[in-house]
Amino acid sequence: MKRIFSLLVIVLLMPLALSVSAQEPVSGGTLRIGVGSITSLDPVFIQDDMSYYAASQVYNTLVRSVVAEEGGYKTIPDLAESWEVSEDGTTIIFHLRRGVTFHDGNAVFPEGQSREVVADDVVYSIERFVSTEGAAVPSDFIAVYESVEAIDDYTVQLNLSAPDGLLFAAGRGISSAAVYPREAVEQLGAEFSNHPIGSGPFEFVEFVPDDRVVLRRNEDYYITPYLDEVIFQIIPDTSVEALALEAGEVDMIHTVSDLDIPRFRDDPNFALYDQQIYWSAAFLVFDLNVDLFQNQDLRKAVALAIDGNNIIRAVYPETAIDGCGMAGPGWPGYDPELCNKYFYYAPEESRAILEGLGYTDSNNNGIYDKDGEDLIIPIEGWNLPEMPRVLEAVVSQLNDAGIGTDLEIVEFGTWIDDYTRGPRKLMASSGFGGYGGVVSYWGPGGYGEGFGIVLEDAQALLAEAATLVDPAETDPLIYEAQQIVFGGYYAIPLGFQTGYAAYNTRVHDFGGMFWWMNLVTDENNTWIGD
Repeated sequence: MKRIFSLLVIVLLMPLALSVSAQEPVSGGTLRIGVGSITSLDPVFIQDDMSYYAASQVYNTLVRSVVAEEGGYKTIPDLAESWEVSEDGTTIIFHLRRGVTFHDGNAVFPEGQSREVVADDVVYSIERFVSTEGAAVPSDFIAVYESVEAIDDYTVQLNLSAPDGLLFAAGRGISSAAVYPREAVEQLGAEFSNHPIGSGPFEFVEFVPDDRVVLRRNEDYYITPYLDEVIFQIIPDTSVEALALEAGEVDMIHTVSDLDIPRFRDDPNFALYDQQIYWSAAFLVFDLNVDLFQNQDLRKAVALAIDGNNIIRAVYPETAIDGCGMAGPGWPGYDPELCNKYFYYAPEESRAILEGLGYTDSNNNGIYDKDGEDLIIPIEGWNLPEMPRVLEAVVSQLNDAGIGTDLEIVEFGTWIDDYTRGPRKLMASSGFGGYGGVVSYWGPGGYGEGFGIVLEDAQALLAEAATLVDPAETDPLIYEAQQIVFGGYYAIPLGFQTGYAAYNTRVHDFGGMFWWMNLVTDENNTWIGD
């Protein structure tokens, strides 16, 4: 899921096949994109990639990332035409594109009565981003943010207390700081989340929760989109998504299950987009607000009863990558020995630890108990594939080791709500790859704090790492922080994974999808051919 990685090109996302064609671009048509869920269109509250795929069509951000010809991603202008960073990395001056206007023909701006996007809009949007309760502000950014100011109508100055090495990274820094008009937020209130107004290449038409988001071409955009319309079709089941792509009901799907990868790879009518990110395939986080989870030996016993890498290999045979932690192979801080140190599969040792804590199976039901109560671990995960299969395997292994479980699989939107307000459970998640993910989760102000996990030594290391750009400098800091986090068994990693999207070869000039979905940028303009 959500939010990962670096300054200019810390992530090497290598597309297996990006659409390149000798055909002349064709204007018109509807691009239909299958996604698993969309929870919000207010960028302040978006915490998942799928929601931002849609939002990044409606809004401009100051910059965005697109596929680079030599491989990987590069940062390019969006609302900001150019920018300068001071020598100490703490002052960034953005020069805004002139003539960009907010969408009209809506409740805030009637047709023909829009206005230009100016520096005050950027200031308002960033200030709302960092000050709104419950906002999904990346921890790297909030840790160093001091202020933002409008120098003139087309110049914005961002002031930081220290450099942010992740400032322009997808899912980090200012990547979620989309720009919108104050009038829309004030006039629409909570409905702004479902009726967004931005200045991006596509205007909002409708959001039917659990069904679709419909967008239409912004005729006033500084680049005229080739596409008439974009529809994000919500299809929670990846196997159903794949069938919809094959049947021509959608033109692109955001992810491809391992079972379907060979089929699309071998079919010339489709192209696979290889996201070589090495994110966490799944991990389990203990909420320390639960008294039971405050005991490190108990957390260790649970960890040693789970064979994470084997579970991930069984569920994701095409995309599984062995390893432990959040910084995967090739990332600063990756420790190839982390599994051997802390997460080796040892159910008998798990049992011995529990017995040392005073647990016995006094009623011979196969589950340890103490003081008349069975040892039950409450677990929650989302319903999108393949998380239920992963958690079913986890439950089976825990039960085999005498650890009872209470597994709850919920809708993704429910999971987001529970995750952010404190679940009081062992919470399953995925994503958060690379050192950006480590910083975002375990750094100052990170997601871990919502679970009562405040590790000051690790946070200090990660705060320092977030100010650095050179991987050689960040590597030892991330490495040591991971030893603190995972050596304390605050979370249980279950291996890494890469992934694929797929699209019909009728889709041309697609600019990639990584936090932003790039349909219309300075470097690409997606269109549909014959």
